[in-house]
Amino acid sequence: MSVLPKLQEIDAALRAGDAERATSLAEAAVRGGLQHPFLFRLTAYALEQQGAFDEACVFLRRGLA
Repeated sequence: MSVLPKLQEIDAALRAGDAERATSLAEAAVRGGLQHPFLFRLTAYALEQQGAFDEACVFLRRGLA
């Protein structure tokens, strides 16, 4: 699967004000094997919100690589 359709879907969720859906989509995309800095950053954000700071840092680093 191409990353572009997933990024567009996430962008639409964010524009609609649905950050929860956007982060859920990003997490699912990463679990499904898609790799993109934006997906990693959104996944890190979701993990940070859950208090999983160490795991969030792992995804932040992946997003910067």
